Amino acid sequence: MLAGRAASDTSPGHRPGTLAHDQIVALERRRHELLEEVATIGHFRSGSVTPLVRPCGKPGCRCSEPGDPGHGPNLRLTYKLGGKTHSESLPTAASIRRARREIEAFRRFQQWNREFVEVNAGICRLLAAAKRERTAK
Repeated sequence: MLAGRAASDTSPGHRPGTLAHDQIVALERRRHELLEEVATIGHFRSGSVTPLVRPCGKPGCRCSEPGDPGHGPNLRLTYKLGGKTHSESLPTAASIRRARREIEAFRRFQQWNREFVEVNAGICRLLAAAKRERTAK
C-alpha cells in the first residue's frame, strides 16, 4: 500500500509505468524488505566495553603505593539510560562476548534505522510531488 492507495492506483501523477510510480514501488519494496530485516537483528543495547584500572582503596594493598596504576584492567559495559551513565561489570569471557555482540547488533539497528528513515522520507517526497502535480493540472 502507498499511503492508503494500492501500488496500481491509476490516478494522475501516479500511473503505472511512470518514473514516479516506479520509484515509489521500488521504495515501498525496499521498505518491506527492511521491515523483514529488523526482525533478524536480535537482542541489542547501546554502550561500549571499556577497561577500568583503579586502586581498590585498601590501605595495605600494593595499589595504594604512589605510581601504582591499580587493579585491572577490569572490563565494564558503559551505557546511558535515562540521561544517566551506567556501568556493569563484565566478569567472564562469556559476558564480554555477549556485551560485544549486543553492541554490534545495536550498531546494525542504527544503520537499519537510518536507511528506514531515508526510504520513508523518499516515499513521502515522491507522494507529495505527485499530489502537487495532480493539483496543478
